[in-house]
Amino acid sequence: MGLVVETFEVGGDAYALLHWPMEGVVRRTAGLDAALPVPAAQRDVLNLVLAGMSNAEIARIRRRSIHTVAHQVDTIFRRLGVGSRLELFALVARSLRGQEKP
Repeated sequence: MGLVVETFEVGGDAYALLHWPMEGVVRRTAGLDAALPVPAAQRDVLNLVLAGMSNAEIARIRRRSIHTVAHQVDTIFRRLGVGSRLELFALVARSLRGQEKP
């Protein structure tokens, strides 16, 4: 599997994420929205966190204060039952593993 380009939009601006995916992950991400139930308003922030961006980077992109972004990230973490980015990535990995076909 080659380099993958994922695009997403935040506040009307388009961004692209380039990465070398793990085998089979790309085809399983379609169900990830159901596994990570956050409102549409928080989905943009979640996507940026999952892209590996810091709160400061997200604040710059979204044109918000870092305190606003920190609050949004904390709200997302509470909603998903995680306490850190590491726990969020572990949740995503478990969700993707759960979508594997035998």
